[in-house]
Amino acid sequence: MLKQLWTARDMSVDEWTAAQAEWRNPANWRYGVYYAPRDPHVWVRKQRVEFGWTLNMAHRLAWLLAAAMLAAPIAIILLRHAIG
Repeated sequence: MLKQLWTARDMSVDEWTAAQAEWRNPANWRYGVYYAPRDPHVWVRKQRVEFGWTLNMAHRLAWLLAAAMLAAPIAIILLRHAIG
């Protein structure tokens, strides 16, 4: 599963070109969220690349990462509240 984070290293030139075409396709960007089932990348550059990276929400691992990123601060807040 973690190997999927590093798909770019294992991609052929044709696969890389296809993934780039998916990223450039405006139909894969919905309300600023990247959703491209045919792109194997979990992390991709945002449409405006100067703003950083985003998750490919069509990828199962992206949902796990998003949940973890939300759960961590919530757990800290709840723990802080429980301690006093």
